Amino acid sequence: MRACGRLCLQERRRFGAAGSGAALGMGASDLAACIGTVQRQLIDAESKRQPVDWEGMHFMVCDVLLAGCMPDEADKQVVRAYGEAWLSAAILEQSFHFYEGYRIPQALELEQHRQEIETLPLDDSPVVFGLPPRADAAFRTNRTQSVLSAMLKMQPNQSIVNGWQSRAEVVLAIAAQLLHALPSRFKQDHVQDSLHRLGPTKPLSVSLLHEVSKLNTAIYFIDAAIEQVRAALNGEIPMSPVLMELAEDLYHARVPATWIELSGLELTRIGIWSETLQRCWKQLDAWLEYGRPTTFWLGGFSNPRGFLAANAQEVCRLHARDKWALDDLVTKTEVLKVEESEVFNPPDTGVYIRGLSIEGAGWDKERCHLIDCEHASSASLLPIVWVAASHREGQTAEASMKYLAPCYKSSSGLRLNNILSIDLSTEEQPSKWILRGVAVLTLCEA
Repeated sequence: MRACGRLCLQERRRFGAAGSGAALGMGASDLAACIGTVQRQLIDAESKRQPVDWEGMHFMVCDVLLAGCMPDEADKQVVRAYGEAWLSAAILEQSFHFYEGYRIPQALELEQHRQEIETLPLDDSPVVFGLPPRADAAFRTNRTQSVLSAMLKMQPNQSIVNGWQSRAEVVLAIAAQLLHALPSRFKQDHVQDSLHRLGPTKPLSVSLLHEVSKLNTAIYFIDAAIEQVRAALNGEIPMSPVLMELAEDLYHARVPATWIELSGLELTRIGIWSETLQRCWKQLDAWLEYGRPTTFWLGGFSNPRGFLAANAQEVCRLHARDKWALDDLVTKTEVLKVEESEVFNPPDTGVYIRGLSIEGAGWDKERCHLIDCEHASSASLLPIVWVAASHREGQTAEASMKYLAPCYKSSSGLRLNNILSIDLSTEEQPSKWILRGVAVLTLCEA
């Protein structure tokens, strides 16, 4: 089971972020430890003539030996889901199979084992590993884009493009468009006046000041970089390797890595990135001009976890008489049935979040639960999500099944950058959505 589980995780990695997160730090010693644990459990049960302690074996193999090698919580949940399905009495039955057509060979000879293995398909479908069918199309699209990107890098820097426009003219045209679309920086006096009106010591106001400062810094450096590229292409200053790389990114409509780091927007297409940067500026400008918004767009913040921490601090201050501490709070989420146009007032506690999308599954807005997504569907928009905080001692068990979906900034970013977890109702076992890699995104390029 351990070897099969590791192979499944390795195979899931080729399907991108939906399949697996960080590299797996498992070796031969981990395999030997898992085999030894399983052998001891089985021998101990047989010697004492007692039933096998599958629950204890599941904990030792999945939670201790396997999950301990994984930095990503989503990968740990995948391992536990595989363990629930495989580490049970059913695996000892002859009719057991990992997936339809994938069963444990019953032969005793090595050659017979090889013959059974050769009957398996060379290219496994993502459905075998619990992923949705469209994961294969996403994998092949990403691989094609990687090949095309490598071919473009090998393309000679020819002076004429399309028979009439030079390479430098293309870059200058893109740079002019970006400069025209680049928002202006916020004026310090206007920011201070607005914060004084909103309450400068309120946690959300502090978060707003941080976001404004970060965006101002990003706009300043991006504007300066574009101007330097224009000056270098016009022969006014020398063309350095850094400016050459920047011009190459602009020519291929890619977002430079430094711009992604400055803006906090994990997007790859320059057009979508530019539009998203404008939306970020508009959200902060409306907040400064008209006060606290009714709903917030989480993808518009460079530090969304800082914003959610400020939200939790506000809840703490509301319960100051109860002596609530920040460490005693847990995040509480709920997907509502209303859209942004139907929300007119902010909640009494917490915040309303808009613009979230769910990847790997669909959402039934009428019945408020997860459903299978269509084959060609990429991401489904969620209605308004209420995010608040409550005391740990006041938590009660939910009657309905919930899938705790991780929320990331975008599908192109690392799965290790988890912002929060959102409770999604489901009529099926949560393990189905865990294996499918269902996640919530704040930014979507599709």
